[in-house]
Amino acid sequence: MKKVLLCCAMGASSSIFEAKIKDYITKSNIELDIVAKSVNDVKSLMKKNDYDCILLAPQTAYYKKDFEKRYADRNVLITDISPADYGAMNGEKVVKELLQVLEGK
Repeated sequence: MKKVLLCCAMGASSSIFEAKIKDYITKSNIELDIVAKSVNDVKSLMKKNDYDCILLAPQTAYYKKDFEKRYADRNVLITDISPADYGAMNGEKVVKELLQVLEGK
């Protein structure tokens, strides 16, 4: 099962988006574990867990290069969510795109 860390600035909006994603993956019987946390929690979570992907909310997209450099040796995909999909809370589209990217990893 792939593990995804969904990052947001404070963790509030991403927890709502996490619920949308979990609804979709449950209905679709997709094996994906996702947890939403604030960007401040990433460093400690990455020490304790092996995530396959860090998924960045639009307000944290500027962390992408830093995370790619910091976790280069861990083979962690760092990707972001489009502002339109995040604003619409389109969990289905984000999951479908994420699965395609993870399969190509």
